[in-house]
Amino acid sequence: MKIAYMLSASWLAASVIAAAAHAAYPDRPIALVVPFPPGGSTDLAARIVAAKLEKAFVEASKDPAVAKKLSEQSIRPLGLPAKDLGALIRKEIDQWARVIKEAKVENK
Repeated sequence: MKIAYMLSASWLAASVIAAAAHAAYPDRPIALVVPFPPGGSTDLAARIVAAKLEKAFVEASKDPAVAKKLSEQSIRPLGLPAKDLGALIRKEIDQWARVIKEAKVENK
């Protein structure tokens, strides 16, 4: 049974990596879906794969060739890990919510 889970995790990781390799960056967000409950070996394997993918994407975004290609598409890579990017997004949401409130913009 454990072998089946490990093979499932390996297959899942390989499919995510293959999908990421074929998609044009940043074509769309990458979601790593683990169809098993948290805390198991599959969850642990998925977290390891996700951490390695995040590190690889951050490193790739700092590569001058990648930065140039993204710049040509009017994209400015931040090169932030997920937790720092989340904090930046929350800060931006708070800032723009205040601007919208002060300008009394209403949703119609």
